[in-house]
Amino acid sequence: MQTIKSREIPVGELFSNLQLEWISYYLRQNIYNRESDKKMFSDICIKKRERIEMFERRNCMPSIFTNKGKFKKYLYEKFLNPNGLPNFQYTPKTEKLFTLWDSIHYFSVGSLIDFNGKEFTVIKVFPNKKQVEIKLEGESVIVGFEQIKKNIDIIFKDYI
Repeated sequence: MQTIKSREIPVGELFSNLQLEWISYYLRQNIYNRESDKKMFSDICIKKRERIEMFERRNCMPSIFTNKGKFKKYLYEKFLNPNGLPNFQYTPKTEKLFTLWDSIHYFSVGSLIDFNGKEFTVIKVFPNKKQVEIKLEGESVIVGFEQIKKNIDIIFKDYI
């Protein structure tokens, strides 16, 4: 076990968390609009990747960067949910703030979402209510995050 900020975390769990954190920040880097946010998330990704690669060498454990099967498993089984927001990783200090902004940017106005097997464009986001507005048969309809999904394969195309 390794001690991290006064917590005992098994090595495998720590390594898994680091990889999920990298996926979270990489997605944020690609969905947030402000250049300052993109730069901040990119810088975090670089540092997390260095830490993952160092951890991989030290512990002889394959990572999401050296094993595409592992990347796919982390992305599709641990990070993405069948519907709604993915399992973004948060620290206790940033969870409340980032949860709101992640939902605003993930289901941003103009983005394409899947609802009942059909593709729709988001017209408006209601992050506090966990809902979006779409046009369905000429009418505006409000649907919950748990009813929609988003295809993000294009964002991770270099890794899967």
